[in-house]
Amino acid sequence: MKQTPPKEPKLLKADVYPARTVLFLSLFLTVLGLVGCGHGEDSPSLQNVDGRYAAPAELAPYVDEFLAAATAHSKAIDSALVGKLSVIYDESLPGAVIGRCEQYTGTGAKVIKIKKSRWETIDEATRQSLTFHELGHCFLGRKHDDTTVDHGGSTAPASLMSTEIIHGNVFEAHREEYLAELFK
Repeated sequence: MKQTPPKEPKLLKADVYPARTVLFLSLFLTVLGLVGCGHGEDSPSLQNVDGRYAAPAELAPYVDEFLAAATAHSKAIDSALVGKLSVIYDESLPGAVIGRCEQYTGTGAKVIKIKKSRWETIDEATRQSLTFHELGHCFLGRKHDDTTVDHGGSTAPASLMSTEIIHGNVFEAHREEYLAELFK
């Protein structure tokens, strides 16, 4: 008599790929995808600027101007703090927000996020005003200050730390006043 081998039980997909394995694999691939993404338009590669901080090359001059102004106003920023700074583009900033300083107490890291689509629409002096404002949060611990001052019949923010961006023409006309107030 010829014996037939016993039939193997038919495996269901759920038996082959238990739910936990599928979940783990999904999470792993998601993390791998996030970490492995190349640098796209919204995430340019950061360059270490003279071993001091990380920023896209086109943003570095604004940081350097701030650091020089801080030193000129006797508020030199400690190089260890500067070394924890990163400046990045981030299109996910909400609404009309152009920039934001985020500080991480655990590591001491400071990240300035700039909305590139808005950055590209403002003039050089307004860019400097915005950068100094964000660095004022990060390095000087400054909070928002919405006091105003009369500049020859027109009202303008008294501080670079205003919640409203100070436009380039106002910043240029009153640059020394704004810097003296920022670094007081």
